[in-house]
Amino acid sequence: MKALVLVALVLLAVPGVQAASGVQAVVFDRIESVAADEFVFSIPCQDMAAFVPVANGFRFEERQAGTAPVGGTPYPGGYLSLGCGEAKLSKQAPAGARSVHVQFLGDRGVDEFNVDGTTVTRPGRQFDQELHFQSGAINRRIAYYDAQANALPLEAVAPDPFLAPAGVDQFVLTWSFRDSSYFVGQTFPDVVSGQAFSATVQDVLLRYPDLPLEHTTRDRTQRQGGLLVETTTVRVAIADASAGDLRIQVAQGLSFDSLRAPDGARITTQTTRIASGPDGFNRTAILVESLDQGTEIMVPREVLMQFGAGEYSVTFTGVDAIETNLWALPLVLLILLAPLPCALLAYHHVRKFEGEAFGGFRRSARNLRIALVVLFLYYVAVLCGHFVGSRLEFLTAWPLPLEAVLVYLEVAIATGAFLALFAVAQELYRITVPRELPAVSAPTNLEDLE
Repeated sequence: MKALVLVALVLLAVPGVQAASGVQAVVFDRIESVAADEFVFSIPCQDMAAFVPVANGFRFEERQAGTAPVGGTPYPGGYLSLGCGEAKLSKQAPAGARSVHVQFLGDRGVDEFNVDGTTVTRPGRQFDQELHFQSGAINRRIAYYDAQANALPLEAVAPDPFLAPAGVDQFVLTWSFRDSSYFVGQTFPDVVSGQAFSATVQDVLLRYPDLPLEHTTRDRTQRQGGLLVETTTVRVAIADASAGDLRIQVAQGLSFDSLRAPDGARITTQTTRIASGPDGFNRTAILVESLDQGTEIMVPREVLMQFGAGEYSVTFTGVDAIETNLWALPLVLLILLAPLPCALLAYHHVRKFEGEAFGGFRRSARNLRIALVVLFLYYVAVLCGHFVGSRLEFLTAWPLPLEAVLVYLEVAIATGAFLALFAVAQELYRITVPRELPAVSAPTNLEDLE
């Protein structure tokens, strides 16, 4: 009997309708700034080139040779050499990193030298500016500028990301520079006059996207008139607000509503991408993008730094229209009232058993009556919630919303519980009421008594 009472109490405590989560990904894009003193420079071409420190970076400069060739007379512009150099950066990727994105400011300088007032250029111009990534078995080299291009201004450079091998967190980035130009031919050294080559690298940022981030998700669906309003809230704890960007991706149909900061401030300022690259948007607002698989928002670290470390809550909302079938209302009423005959049947047998109960069976009869009353009150509350709340039309929708499925499940459980009480009461009644013994005929003569 106690188990039946417990089942009824659990049904009374059924929470509000919970929708299936539409959150697809909650990740953190860690951003790491590189200091100028972290680079290790090497010049394989001896003193034909040099690295000069600049703000938050360095500049590679090709040097001129100060002596004339054997038997020759030096020109006023001097002689150029084939300069080359490398700047290496060794780093350790955070746990869970699957790729490394590199972003920096770069340029190319080409200085023309005059010989007696006449500019002499090398026809075979080739200035190699490459970025080399090495980690484990991965060894990849990309040219981030066209080798034949002329001078280029200081601009943002963001090469394609490098994949990080699984289980390897150490990697080396190498910026390599080489003047492979020629004047007469590729088999001839770079001779008199020409162009001096220089290149700048500043403000290097390393980005490790898609790092898993612990979070909690709460989904709730509410009916407002003929609409279903789905609310999804994602809560994340940010330990270091300056460490990177927060990204959340949700399914189609959900739209960004607001961001709640640790101090309770509600932020709704949005922006869109206006240019390609990781920073092609206003980083003082929340970036909202519509993707093929859903909606993605990015909370830049500039926004996180404004409110500091703590728990952030991001809310998404979605609205769907409810299509109802009014012709199905009679069927819905029959389903809702189906537990009522079962309740009457159970009540009749509980009272019947209670009238015949004796001794310890009286306690069982009392428990049955309590379970029946609690279950009936729960069933009445379910009915009132739909008749008074005008939710009948909602139950005729197809396909069935989650809330309607839950209602029909509650009705089915109530019906089964009433039938279970009926079966228990009937069985106990059979035990308490003694069966009638078959009649025995009296003996007719003395011989039958022997």
